[in-house]
Amino acid sequence: MRSAILCGAVGRALAGGLLAAACAGAASATAFEEQRAATCWAARHRGFEATGRVDPAPVRCAIEGFGAAAAAAPERLEPRFREIEALWFAAHFVRMPGGEARTLLDRCVEVAEGAVAEVARRAGGAALDPGADFELRAAALAPIPGAGAAHFWAAIAWGEWALQHGALAALARGVPTRLRRHAELAARLAPGLRDGGGLRLLGRLHASLPRIPGLTGWVDRARGVELLREAAARWPGDPRNRLFLAEALLERDPSSSGEALALLEDLANDRADPEERVEQAETLHAAADLLRRLSVERAR
Repeated sequence: MRSAILCGAVGRALAGGLLAAACAGAASATAFEEQRAATCWAARHRGFEATGRVDPAPVRCAIEGFGAAAAAAPERLEPRFREIEALWFAAHFVRMPGGEARTLLDRCVEVAEGAVAEVARRAGGAALDPGADFELRAAALAPIPGAGAAHFWAAIAWGEWALQHGALAALARGVPTRLRRHAELAARLAPGLRDGGGLRLLGRLHASLPRIPGLTGWVDRARGVELLREAAARWPGDPRNRLFLAEALLERDPSSSGEALALLEDLANDRADPEERVEQAETLHAAADLLRRLSVERAR
């Protein structure tokens, strides 16, 4: 009897040890994939300053690694967010056929909506009801770590999806409303994420989207300028905040052209952050182009 009990105890101990070893092995493999992906992601700027082009190899490596890490640890949201960013980056900056970019963005949207669904599941209640009042949804999601980031990256994913698939496809999928919903929740739940990313997205929507009755009747130009002004004031270090504000002022408030010009002249003195040199180079080039056009117009 004692022998049987001992054998049973030993068996359970061995089984527990094997299970623990298997879990440790899985965690180790996940950590390895994530570290490999992070190394590849850090190399995405390789050769850009010399060629003006993005090397697709490290970006594809990052997509694969973050995707593998997310699949191996579905309870963790951070690998999903990093996969979304890598997919967005590839579609936006890597030269590839349009069909391939659209395929990447289909995956990007899928991962993003999965993250949104997961934080809603964790929150329960009003967060699971897409028809619930905004305040109720925001209150339900507020205690959930990563909820604001999930909605931020969903807005990024859908925004790029719309650019690649075109206006008709975007309207058919209800993208303007999706963008507004995700951006509003990101701005409320994580206002400081990516230097005011939620405010920047929401402000740009209000300032730039065409107002179409029944589809985008919620667009408010004055609110767009207000949100972009707040983002630029609170997070001036991100050049997109100042560029988007300058664009909105020029387009929606011609009386503020002097302020817009000052913002663009300020941007002309900026240098891209080495950690985001590809992303910020696009913004700074756009600002320089706009400043040149304004200078030509003023000289006439």
